[in-house]
Amino acid sequence: MSLLFAIIPLMALPSPFQISFDYEQFNQAFATAIDDKSLFKTIVNAPFEDHLSTTLISLAMIVLLLVNKQTGTIDPIALTTNEFAEGTENMSAKRFKDIKIPLKHSRNITSRAIELQTPQSTTDWKYLFIPILDGQESRLKQAGGAIAFSAVYPLLHARSGGALIYSYHQHPEDMKDAQQEFMTTYSSLVVKALQIKHQLMVWKLNAKG
Repeated sequence: MSLLFAIIPLMALPSPFQISFDYEQFNQAFATAIDDKSLFKTIVNAPFEDHLSTTLISLAMIVLLLVNKQTGTIDPIALTTNEFAEGTENMSAKRFKDIKIPLKHSRNITSRAIELQTPQSTTDWKYLFIPILDGQESRLKQAGGAIAFSAVYPLLHARSGGALIYSYHQHPEDMKDAQQEFMTTYSSLVVKALQIKHQLMVWKLNAKG
């Protein structure tokens, strides 16, 4: 996907193109994941198999985070594999796995999304990474992926809790219903997939015991 094509405003795209994600295909991909590691990787990459639809909604990358109750942090678990995610990593002051957000932080929107159980959004990555990165570090990381806007959707009742961060090349004033519908629907599918995989793991452990 070229950066030029990725940042074309949705309203400027030719009308014959329709945004139509195959959500059943996502479910099938989740179901075939053999373990947590493969499931996590599938969660952040599956939508990008549909190159047209992800381009039409200007989606750049997805991050999966899960709550770690033992450490009281929200831990980064998986990141989309593409040039935009790689760009953010190349410009990051800390490694992906080292950016662990406090579960309770009044200014961090991931923490707030999980606490309030409602989506949060920002055009400034300072509010995604406070207090681990400072404002300048956060914005450099954001610039590395040409990200204009990010939305955090909490994963309610998925294990100990967590969130998906959807990052776009579009500014919020250019966002359409299609992005909202995608994030809401996809997040609910991910919650179900995480629950099912966890239940299967517990069942297998009990069976061995």
